[in-house]
Amino acid sequence: MNHPMSDSEPLIFLHAFPLNRSMWAEQEKFFSRFREVITFDWPGFGETPPAPPGKGMSSFVDSLRSEIEQRRVERAHICGLSMGGYAALAFYRASPEIVSSLILCDTRATADTPDVRQTRYATAEVVVREGLTSLIESMPARLLGETTLRERPAIIERVQQMIGTARPAGVADALIAMAERGDSTDLLPQISVKTLIIVGREDKLSPPEEMRPMANAIRNSSFAVIDEAGHLPNIEQPYRFNQILRDFLSTE
Repeated sequence: MNHPMSDSEPLIFLHAFPLNRSMWAEQEKFFSRFREVITFDWPGFGETPPAPPGKGMSSFVDSLRSEIEQRRVERAHICGLSMGGYAALAFYRASPEIVSSLILCDTRATADTPDVRQTRYATAEVVVREGLTSLIESMPARLLGETTLRERPAIIERVQQMIGTARPAGVADALIAMAERGDSTDLLPQISVKTLIIVGREDKLSPPEEMRPMANAIRNSSFAVIDEAGHLPNIEQPYRFNQILRDFLSTE
């Protein structure tokens, strides 16, 4: 097997809703030994102020492009989880020449169903009106696998702390952007770069049986399921996640 530093192109991690860049702490620590690692907060999350409302997924594409231009990156490996996966697909559609490889984690290519869309709109209204309390209380049960919920209270607390750093306006904008995003299914057969699909076996939001067809639709893709992990396998099983990603990058 080649050394993980078989190329010098940076690895960019795109975080999930409603978390922040610190969700990639274990990956940043591990992969920065081999290559440049880039993490950043989406508008309205972590340390980044909200963007002007109404830009939808284009605000995510613009944020990623801005990071790439500021750092003078010509090509990069892009890893997006959940909402970060939506952004990775949208960015690939806009600028495929910049993407060396894609890593899509616990995400989907399809647009929201009408029910999911209405739930996002309703949640956005609650967050703007009442703040983040309901999200902090409800999201861990959705994001984390049953094994984590049962055995790893520190991870539940970490996820709640990350949610608590978000701005209600940024959360609402992200919910609306996700609700109104287009369907990316048509893009999958056009993806020509090597692609890795990762999913937690206990993921309730984008389970393995929904993600496997996505992998099948991308020509040059591999598919990995991580046991004892839900929607956030990079946090729930960081050692296994890093191993899978390292092996993928080693064969670039």
